[in-house]
Amino acid sequence: RPARWRAAPGDTGARRRSRSPLPRGARTFVVADLAGVAASPVGDCVATAPDALDALSGRSPQELFEDDALLVCGACEDFVCVPGPVTVASKAVDLQGCFARGIQLQTPIVAGPLDGVTEARMAIAVALEGGLGVVHRGLSPEEQCAQVAKVKKFEPGFIMDPVCVTPATKVSQLDFLQAQYGFSWFPVTMDGWMKSRFLGLVSGRNADLVKERSIPVSAVMTRFHDLTVAPEGTDVLEATRMLNESKTGMLPVITRDRRLVALMSKADVRKQVAYPTA
Repeated sequence: RPARWRAAPGDTGARRRSRSPLPRGARTFVVADLAGVAASPVGDCVATAPDALDALSGRSPQELFEDDALLVCGACEDFVCVPGPVTVASKAVDLQGCFARGIQLQTPIVAGPLDGVTEARMAIAVALEGGLGVVHRGLSPEEQCAQVAKVKKFEPGFIMDPVCVTPATKVSQLDFLQAQYGFSWFPVTMDGWMKSRFLGLVSGRNADLVKERSIPVSAVMTRFHDLTVAPEGTDVLEATRMLNESKTGMLPVITRDRRLVALMSKADVRKQVAYPTA
């Protein structure tokens, strides 16, 4: 194992503060027992000459990092990975890996527990790609449990937290919500929240031709009895079939007492095709 570079007597303070005595950008390797390498020793650090670098070219990762006879250390910029031909199709490449005991990943992607980075939305996005997100600890235990619960409840294809409106919401407010969230379908519930009694759906198409923008959405919405709905517990395949047979682009999922628990849209069905490793 190469020793750290030690400053020689007479070195300046600026030179001592540097991790290496060589100019920044110089290509360097710390080598040991490498025969035939023209080198200029500086303490325990060896700066290889251009001819010596050519001798190191073409080495495999196993040779560079596993062969004790070639003990080479360098910065990331000192190594260039040259792609080579492959003999298998890309679909045959298996990236599955084990994150921990009993936790298998389809894709080796993990979102770290960084404050303000990995919460429910990030964990869901990474999980759709086949990876995993670790919720950060900058939250209270109750907030952490709530974030994890959102991820656990999420199912590809279902919208678990849609933006709801009340029957008294004005059409002008609907215009603002469309601009703010970027979508045009909104479920109408009794008090404007999930788990509330479902009354119908309203979309931009319902309100586009309405000149009086101060009327409530209850006057233009598609009512419950005119919609195709799915009972709570419907799986993704059955919900997809019902959605394809319905005339609207949304499928509400409700309980026995008509409370809204989820939505499915045709756009989310297309996401299932886009995220096969979710």
